[in-house]
Order: sequence, then C-alpha cells, then structure tokens
Amino acid sequence: MEIYSLSLYYNKIMRRKEKIKRVSPEDVVPEIHHSSYFKLGCVTEWGPRIIPDYELIYIVAGRFSYSGGEESEKRVLLEGDVLCIPPGVMHVFRCEGHAAYGAIISCIHFELIERASRLSCDYIPDPEPQLVTPTSGDHTIQQLFRNFSVAAARSSIFRDSLLKNIFRELWLRLSECWLGENRNVNIRAREMLAFIESRIPGRVGRREVSKAFHLSPEHVNTIFKSQLGTTPTQVANRARVNLACRLLLEEGLSIKETAEKAGFSDLFYFSKVFKKVMGFSPRHFRRK
Repeated sequence: MEIYSLSLYYNKIMRRKEKIKRVSPEDVVPEIHHSSYFKLGCVTEWGPRIIPDYELIYIVAGRFSYSGGEESEKRVLLEGDVLCIPPGVMHVFRCEGHAAYGAIISCIHFELIERASRLSCDYIPDPEPQLVTPTSGDHTIQQLFRNFSVAAARSSIFRDSLLKNIFRELWLRLSECWLGENRNVNIRAREMLAFIESRIPGRVGRREVSKAFHLSPEHVNTIFKSQLGTTPTQVANRARVNLACRLLLEEGLSIKETAEKAGFSDLFYFSKVFKKVMGFSPRHFRRK
C-alpha cells in the first residue's frame, strides 16, 4: 500500500475534492477491522509506525503521549481522553514514565464506510475528528467503549451488527464534542445551562432558573425546548447522573451514598432517573 506524506495526502484530497464522498455522523456505516481492551504489559510504546486505517484509543487508566504529523507536536493524554489517529501519518504512541503499571487502553481500528479507504481518499469525515477529545465528564462514552469490548469478545450471530451499532453511537457522541454540542444555542440558553450545572448536585429546575433569569417557568421551558430539545429538569438529572457515575466508579460509594451525594433524597427515584438516562440501573452499572 502506498503511504503519503501529510502534505501530499491533503494535496491529493484537494485534487479529488469534487469526487470524494463527505460522510456525516448520521451516514456512518463502519467497517470494524480490529479492537482490543487490555492492561499494558511489556509493550509500552507503539511506533514510529503508520497505520492504514483510523484508530480510536480510549485512555481507561494511566498517562500516555502521542506525537506525529509534520509538526511532531507531543500531546499528553490522561484518563478519559480519546485519541483519534488518522491513517497514513507517522507517529509514536507511548505510556509515559513509570505509569505502565495499571495502565489500560481500549482501541478500535476502523473505516467509516464499508469497502472504502480514507487513506485512498474514498471519503472525508464531516466533521473531521479531533486528534484528542477530553471526555472525562461523559461516562456514556466510557460505557460505550466498555460495551464495544464486551461485544467484540463474544461469539454471537449478531456480533458484527452489535459492534456497528455501538460504534455508530460512539461516533455520534464524539461528533457532538467536535462540533460543539451547543454551537447553535443562543447566549441566554447557554447561560441557563451554565447556571444549572453550577448548582449540581443542589436542587435546580425550571423554577430556580426562572427566578434567576426573571422569566416565567413556562417561558424557561419554551426556551429549553426550542433551543435544546429538552427541559431544565432533564438537563439537571443528566448532570446528576453523570456525577453519580463518577462517584460509583472512582470513590466506590454505595448506591445509597451515591444517591445522596448526587442530590437525590429518594433512592427509588434515583434508580428510576439513572435508568432513564443511562439505560440500566446503578446496580447494573457497578457490575460492569
């Protein structure tokens, strides 16, 4: 396979611009080549190397670095970061210092379209993926990498379909990060979002927002529905559940303690909201 330097690669893209298919997140039909989820052993450095396809690497635990491309800028990656390595670029990916003990990564090699090659300029992702995407506050992305690794390890007649579906959701959520999830939201709505997030895990909903911004509760709901397609209560509940996920994963609290720290006074209501946001119960989340 012919490998291009980065400048020649993009020159070729520009020459073929009119013929190249632009692939939006909704149009992704992935071709999964390889995946793995593992603790580091004797190998703590990959490269210098060039890969023929895309690779997503999720940093589950540890401290890593990436350097590559014409500028060879070194980027440090921490837990919760997602690295998207493009094809055809010479690079080095390594575990930093003495952090290999206990370091864990999750990797996926793929093309966004079946029987197509990004390296051969068959398509262009729209939006272009960022090299490093911090996702430490989004436990849904972490869970999707876990779900992908579990599905990949199983023998099932629906294995390939499951992997494609999980990957598509993962790519959609990452694309939200790359585009800026609230890029089309007006200033007032963004200020209201910031207000809610600043008061988590305290009690906050449309009444509290309406008082802070001197609007009626009905008007607040209208703004959220039109700008964000949701309600202040749903935004607050999602933020509380994200906090609960972090507490369950990182602090090892009981479900009752987690509910209280996440702002839920009723354990049954906490479980109900958690399941609605995440798709499964907090008890099931702890077992994953």
